[in-house]
Amino acid sequence: HDFLIAEDHVYSDLGAEHLVSLAQLDELRRVFYVGSFTKVLCPGVRIGFLAAPMTHVPALVQQKVLTALWGSALDECFLREVLASGKYRKHLERLRDRLAKSRALTSGLLRGVGLTIDTAPGDGWFLWAAVPECVDAVQLVAQARSAGILLAHGSLFSPSARGRQHLRFNTAYADDSMLLQFLAERCGSDRR
Repeated sequence: HDFLIAEDHVYSDLGAEHLVSLAQLDELRRVFYVGSFTKVLCPGVRIGFLAAPMTHVPALVQQKVLTALWGSALDECFLREVLASGKYRKHLERLRDRLAKSRALTSGLLRGVGLTIDTAPGDGWFLWAAVPECVDAVQLVAQARSAGILLAHGSLFSPSARGRQHLRFNTAYADDSMLLQFLAERCGSDRR
């Protein structure tokens, strides 16, 4: 069909070390690989990268020059030092370990308040959890907002109906006692 694919891999360094990307399989013929150091290194370091089919590189460079002549020299020097010294790899190892522990803790806590974890054991910041069928997930999100809690409804992240009964949780924040009490009151086993 002669289409191009943009592969968004800004979280790929948090995944399995032997993760195979579409760009690898395609050998950068039709796939643009988009990566970033912002998500895993430092939110203030706004540096990303793009690996693209060679035929598209001149136009991409021209677009970059027309929209922003350069990035932050300080950020670029910082990144160069972190990569060259091996500190980035060490940082990733520590971060993956912390995320694995956080995912395990969050999974247990969410199960304990009546949610079902759909996300396979793995990597990354986020977990998908299903609320019981007797709970209206859209109404639950609205009630949470009224209580000062921000929940991410699955429909925001899923073009299919699969997200209808799901919520997405950031494992760094899902151990909040106010959140857990709110979910237990509305999704706990006594509500089913």
